[in-house]
Amino acid sequence: MKNETDRWRKWKSVFAIAFIAAVATAIYLTIDTYIMHHVILNEDPWIPVFTYLIMGGWTGTICFWVFNKIIKSFTAWGVINWSTVKDYKGFSIGCRKSQLFALTTGSLGAISTFFCLIGNKTLDASLVTAFNGVSIFYLAFIDSRRKKVNIKTLGIPLILIIVGSFAASVSGGFVFTLFGLAIMLLGRDTTYALDNTVQNVVVNRKEGDDPSAHRQSFGTRSLNRFLSYWQYGKDDSQIHLLNFNFWRFLWLSLSATIVIIGITAWNNTLPVLLGLIGQIWLKAIPWIFCSMLFVFISLTLTLKAYSMVSSTAKVQMIISLQIAVGIPIALVFDQVSRGSVGTIPSDPYIWLVRGLGIVLMTIATAYLVRKTE
Repeated sequence: MKNETDRWRKWKSVFAIAFIAAVATAIYLTIDTYIMHHVILNEDPWIPVFTYLIMGGWTGTICFWVFNKIIKSFTAWGVINWSTVKDYKGFSIGCRKSQLFALTTGSLGAISTFFCLIGNKTLDASLVTAFNGVSIFYLAFIDSRRKKVNIKTLGIPLILIIVGSFAASVSGGFVFTLFGLAIMLLGRDTTYALDNTVQNVVVNRKEGDDPSAHRQSFGTRSLNRFLSYWQYGKDDSQIHLLNFNFWRFLWLSLSATIVIIGITAWNNTLPVLLGLIGQIWLKAIPWIFCSMLFVFISLTLTLKAYSMVSSTAKVQMIISLQIAVGIPIALVFDQVSRGSVGTIPSDPYIWLVRGLGIVLMTIATAYLVRKTE
């Protein structure tokens, strides 16, 4: 009975942390939408995207370093005593493995972001949001292969989450291409799932999977051998998740910047990109700072949730509630400033379907928390 109570308390904590991460995600995505609609504008549809990736990446990197310094000071003064940060000792480069882990996940994050942007150009925005939820299916499959979760336990909530995310994202019309579908399902969702799985393995303090365990298929043994590399050895000092968060974001920003400069230099739009940055940076920086504050909260709490449980899919299923949470947040933004986050549908049937999607996702999350292992 005591073990059951302890597991329930732990999952209540995991749910609270992951849900706050979902709210923070919904807020920064709404701010990003405003930035892309009203702050960073250009005739070439790709230039604003590239501009935001560069400005957002390096502004975020600086913000993450500053936020970590503030947290270190507040912790030392006793102002903050949260379990997420109370053992934070300050800035650290970590060991060589720490940097390799941060570089790998940061690069995967950059690749995943580019796939998502290509999907945005070839699919309806609501479909992009919905297909993002399919990555949870990949995560559930990986977790089951790692013996971290019983796939039967996730079956019902997984279906409800995916169907609910599609319903909650309905906008009344769909722009659909097979190329866009392939980009999202094979490119974005695959890299996103791999990125988050590696992050989970890096920050999770539990013992890793035993690749030599019996009754494992060749594919499962290969997967576990691969993931076992992304764990600290006995002689490696594990980097704190706040420092890992900073270094991962730095490598993500550097990777994205190199790719963007290469693309724009190749198609002769680099001067346009640099000109737009110089033109709008003063107006954009305050909004990007606000966005990065919530990005920091979201990513830090996601890593904290990963450090508490082995199943990446379970954490991401809770965080996927950002789709549902984002709807009222977008409505509030639109009430404050009409059109600030794009066109809000007025068809009551669309809102009926969206409401059904929110209900399905809520039911799935409640079921998931009750069926903890």
